[in-house]
Amino acid sequence: MKTPPRSLASAILPLALLALSLPTFATAQTKIAAGPVDAPFSLTTPDGTGLSLVGLDARAVVDGPLAFTELRLTFQNPHPRTIEGHFKVTMPDDAAISRFAMKIGGNWMEGEVVEKQAARRAYEDALHRRQDPALLESDGGNIFRARVFPIRANERKELIISWSHELTRAGEAYRLPLAGLPAIDDLALTAMTVDAAGGGVRTSLGGSGSRYQITQVKKTNFKPTEDWVVFGGAMPAGGDALRQDNLAVVRFAAPAIPGGLKAEHPEAVVLFDTSASRAIGFDARLDALQALVARLGSIGTTKVTVIAFDQVAERIYEGAPGGFGAPALDRMRARGPLGASSLAVGLEALALTEGKNRRAIVMSDGVVTAGDSERATLQKQAGALAGRGFARLDVIVDTTARDGELLTALVGADGLRPGKVIEGKSPLDDQLAKLAQPTLDDITLAVDGAQWVWPARVRGAQPGDAIVAFVDLPAGTPLRVRLGGGASGVVEPPARPTEKPLLERAWVKARIERLENMRDESDPDLKEALKQQIINLSTRHRVLSPYTALVVLETENDYRRFGIDRNALADILTVGPTGLETMSRAGQAVAIAPPPPPPPRRPMRRERDAAKSS
Repeated sequence: MKTPPRSLASAILPLALLALSLPTFATAQTKIAAGPVDAPFSLTTPDGTGLSLVGLDARAVVDGPLAFTELRLTFQNPHPRTIEGHFKVTMPDDAAISRFAMKIGGNWMEGEVVEKQAARRAYEDALHRRQDPALLESDGGNIFRARVFPIRANERKELIISWSHELTRAGEAYRLPLAGLPAIDDLALTAMTVDAAGGGVRTSLGGSGSRYQITQVKKTNFKPTEDWVVFGGAMPAGGDALRQDNLAVVRFAAPAIPGGLKAEHPEAVVLFDTSASRAIGFDARLDALQALVARLGSIGTTKVTVIAFDQVAERIYEGAPGGFGAPALDRMRARGPLGASSLAVGLEALALTEGKNRRAIVMSDGVVTAGDSERATLQKQAGALAGRGFARLDVIVDTTARDGELLTALVGADGLRPGKVIEGKSPLDDQLAKLAQPTLDDITLAVDGAQWVWPARVRGAQPGDAIVAFVDLPAGTPLRVRLGGGASGVVEPPARPTEKPLLERAWVKARIERLENMRDESDPDLKEALKQQIINLSTRHRVLSPYTALVVLETENDYRRFGIDRNALADILTVGPTGLETMSRAGQAVAIAPPPPPPPRRPMRRERDAAKSS
């Protein structure tokens, strides 16, 4: 069978699984390196050259299970000419972007949330008119990109982007990705964490007070080597909840498993992503792979198969965990991180192996660049592994950039025991503990008197995992969450009021996710109606959805031409000196960008002839 080429330019990517019978190798001791990291945000020229990040002012408000982040970024154009910039930002898995703005001529140009096709039409029209629009939209997974123009000669370009997200990681109140960034001239970090008791900070003599405990960091000429983590203020033992009017969010820990059983799978198949997007830090990823395989024996694994995949798959090793060493790693290095990423090829490679009571461990970011990328199709393909002797599939992801929704779908595929999406940057002992521990049966959530609860079902929870659920519940109705399925009982954590804009945006995002889930199970007519409802919610509340984008236009006339009534749109949420603030849209001026300079005039023929004769 002829193996297709492993290149990004390949148009047809068939499966090529090379089944190899390999001997057991001696254990090779290698250093466990810190995981590779990618810059969480950047501004580059079209040829990929990065602009200097001279200023980063990050402001966060943390209130129980919710956080709001506002980044104010300043980049320096080192070139003596006007350039175009390509802005890239990587969001937390569950983030809801609500603002993108850039400063032109001393004024802030605000992006508006618009239906995606309308946003693209407005963008293309503005380009045709020789204007300078901006369009921020998803580039796959949790990565968003935008064109930033103009960035004038030696200019400092200022951008603002903000988002809200849920807090589920144990032991910390907030995390801002910083690792991977270049050196920053001026760094300012501020986190305002709500006092869980609700008392806040007060002063005497009539001075102003605050609901927040404030943490600040200021540095100059600083290159981050780790993320910024605010510890403390994490979930109380009994859980917590926020309420305002009919909006509610509740957070609690998944219950313990009776008997504290362990998941026993004597055989494991590790599927390792070698696509080109994994090239940065590839050696460190191989170190992490070797360290993981060597320790699988400690959780009851006696046989390991390692398969490398991108647009083709290759069986690299088969044998005892301790035998995965230098020869197998040399094969991986010879293969190299070269091709495009096809999860369909990787899952097919798993299906072609043989065994029973096995587990699959996928080491990938889930960003598909080749083959079938439909989430439902890949999830069904993963579920079919149950018929090939697999009991559970887990994912280890070591990058901030990822397709979290796809990875969650894979580990929750019907037919298999639910698995986990595990952070590859966490200590290896923690990763192994997640792999060793069984998951609870599906937990159902219900609240008496509620219009809806999202999620209504939780898959793959392990004891101690934080479960966050949003509820549409009439004011004054007790917030009691009844658990069923894999857990039983009633959760009733104390609820306290919070600022409505923060809760409302997170609540709307949950409502959009619920409607999107309903679309997956509906007929075509209902799908379209649900899509329109999602677009309406997204534009009205400034929360990006799969069907909307953030577009920046130059004048009020441009917005009116495309039916965008800016005075009817939601206020902008921002972080001020005392906490969350809203910027009213009524009467807000729109910055008018100066027109681009005309192209140099080409001399007429008579002028060129005269110049030659002189």
